[in-house]
This record gives sequence, C-alpha cells and structure tokens, in this order.
Amino acid sequence: MIDKYTGSFHSPFFIFIKGLNHLSDIEILKLLELKNIEKRDFEKETECYLRITRDKEWVHIMDNWYYNLWKCTGITEILKQLGKKYDLLHASWGDSDYSFDFVYYKNGKLRRKYEAIELDGTSSETTVFEEGIPLEEENIIKREQLSNIIRIAKSIGIEINHKLGNIVCYQYEEPFIED
Repeated sequence: MIDKYTGSFHSPFFIFIKGLNHLSDIEILKLLELKNIEKRDFEKETECYLRITRDKEWVHIMDNWYYNLWKCTGITEILKQLGKKYDLLHASWGDSDYSFDFVYYKNGKLRRKYEAIELDGTSSETTVFEEGIPLEEENIIKREQLSNIIRIAKSIGIEINHKLGNIVCYQYEEPFIED
C-alpha cells in the first residue's frame, strides 16, 4: 500500500542505502547476510519477506508488518558495518505505540541517531536517546512517525515516490550470526 500523503510504501522498517544501484537486488540482500533469497509474487505474503525499490542513487529496502527484517539477529551490527562504507539511513516505528527511531550514516560515520520510546503507549511518557547533530527536518517529529521519517529521508536526498509496479518482493531466511 502506498501512503497517499508521503508517496511511500507503508512499512514499519526502512533501510535506505546510497551507492548500490550497480548491484542486483540479490547482491544487496546478501550484504544484509540474508540467505535463500527468492523473488516472490507481490500479492503473496510469506513469513519472511521484504520489498525493494530504487531511486537514482538510493536502494529502498522495506520490511513487512511482522518486523521480520527488523528482528533479524545482528541486523543492527550489519547496518553499522554497512554505514562505514555507504551513506545509509534506517528507521523504524511501532505498530501499537508511538515509539520510533532512525540512524543515519554519512561518509562512513554515524551522523545522527535518534530514538523515542513511548513508555506508556500514550506519548505522555517518552524517553529519548540522541547521538550526533540534529538533522534539519527533526523539528517536525511529533506523533506522525511515518510521514516525519519520510520527510527526513527526503531532506537528505532520498527520492520517495514509490510505485507498486517498481517494487519487488523477496522471501529470505534470517541470518545467523554467532556471538
């Protein structure tokens, strides 16, 4: 489903990576250490599936509403390592509260990390963790996580104009990372 206000596919967890358009979708998903990757029909949802689309510079990876990719073992560390090589933004938000976060790497360094955790699900008690210099669009972050995160993505040059015909669906096996 495309959100009519943001032009974005409706997903609870996005990963945007700049500079990978020369790679195939499968090669990109292998960078996330996913295994047994198979293209699937868009309409058929499987337990572990995600969707990919692209703009001129950025690859857009979109999780499903079971948060399978977000829950993958070691995904935070994998994204941190990719952030050392590529400009990368990843963002997620809760489905039953107003919690959200985003992490932005630029030129191989952590530029910004922002996490807002709703303690009671009503936004009356929120804990915020921050690192780095605030991004220009952060002043608009309130309760509309999806549209605000998409505004932040757009402010750093990510083109958000998702079209269902340009989105490809993949099933995968979660990575296993030893501690």
